[in-house]
Amino acid sequence: MLPPVTLVDSVEVIRDGGSLGASFQCANGSGYGLLFRIHFSDAAVGFREALGYLTPVLVDGLSRTEITLSWQHASALLNEMKALLRDNAHAATLDVMLDIASQEGALTPMARKHFPSLYGRRKWSRVTPNGTTDA
Repeated sequence: MLPPVTLVDSVEVIRDGGSLGASFQCANGSGYGLLFRIHFSDAAVGFREALGYLTPVLVDGLSRTEITLSWQHASALLNEMKALLRDNAHAATLDVMLDIASQEGALTPMARKHFPSLYGRRKWSRVTPNGTTDA
């Protein structure tokens, strides 16, 4: 059974390259997060491309336990949040999450419109353990 949403804390783009998250509280004060992790593919050496979103997870704020959800359950939680949302700054991101959930994790035109810099082929590099970058 999904926890009843009583307060929406935030809805945001995660700084990992495009994952989306919504944090909320339940009637007993327990905190949870709904997370859509971005799924990347290496398009070529030094580049990666967003393919869509992995199966949504519900993260218990206290234990950090992750529970895999269906896209339908994620949509139900997001609709509960939408009814409670008092901050219009988060409304656009929540609408994008609802759109993605309705397409079961696909990159949607709405997502591309609201977050154009997140999608497509992008150059990236990472720092290796010895301090050099690989790109």
